[in-house]
Amino acid sequence: MSNPIQKLFSIFLCSFFLFFSSLYSDEPDKIEKNDFEFGFRLGTGRKGRERFDENLKNFRTYDAPNIYTNLSISGFQNLANGEIFFRRRWSPNVKFGFAYGYNQYENFRMTEIASDGYVTVLNFHISTNYFVATYHTEWVFKHVFIEGGLGIGVNQTNWKTTGYAFSNSEFQNQKGYLSGSGMQYKMEGSLNKKITDTLIFQLGIALNFSSVPSFSGSLNGKSNSFFINKEGKVNSINQSDYSDNYLWYNAATRRLDFFVGSAVLYFSCMGRFSI
Repeated sequence: MSNPIQKLFSIFLCSFFLFFSSLYSDEPDKIEKNDFEFGFRLGTGRKGRERFDENLKNFRTYDAPNIYTNLSISGFQNLANGEIFFRRRWSPNVKFGFAYGYNQYENFRMTEIASDGYVTVLNFHISTNYFVATYHTEWVFKHVFIEGGLGIGVNQTNWKTTGYAFSNSEFQNQKGYLSGSGMQYKMEGSLNKKITDTLIFQLGIALNFSSVPSFSGSLNGKSNSFFINKEGKVNSINQSDYSDNYLWYNAATRRLDFFVGSAVLYFSCMGRFSI
């Protein structure tokens, strides 16, 4: 299977050729020094296989030497991205600004079947909202110009859980909401085309990185979070009973963290204006 980033880059090149060929002009772009830019973007992408994915593969509802489990995870590959941004030009080729955006990850399902007949099915919905300070620079060519940028800021990641668990003698709905905050990083590059003196279209690729050290919230009405023991096994623990579970986890427990990178192919539209 080819690398997802290579697929995105191929799509990017094809889209660039089709889109910008229709806008080709014999006159070179003349980018005037306007003071401000405001715009929005929409994109779609793929996330990488990170430590978060590997940790979830070790999820256990409960751990006992005579109980064996089979775990399967489906989804959590694609994402949708949206963003609004504001920039100010400080020199002919340098801009500083801010961006507020979101990553909506593909919903995914985790199914665990235990040898004693206990079945757990959890549906996860994860989204990240972020706010970053940005730096961009431009390289001007005859008909288009290339823009590259960096961003750093903070994010709020929300983790919603629905599902159910059952055995021969019981059935229980699963419902929870966890959240965490951390750092957000981004790198991006785009090909820009000036349509009018104040309107610009962009087609580009962005690399986004979200880092959340831990989550907290509730599951089935009780304060809860996901923890990892020293053997790498993951479970959700009621934090009010954490002191008892801590001994079971061999005094080596840490919370499940979230570090996810993604590659996004995006389309932007922005306006330039002066005050």
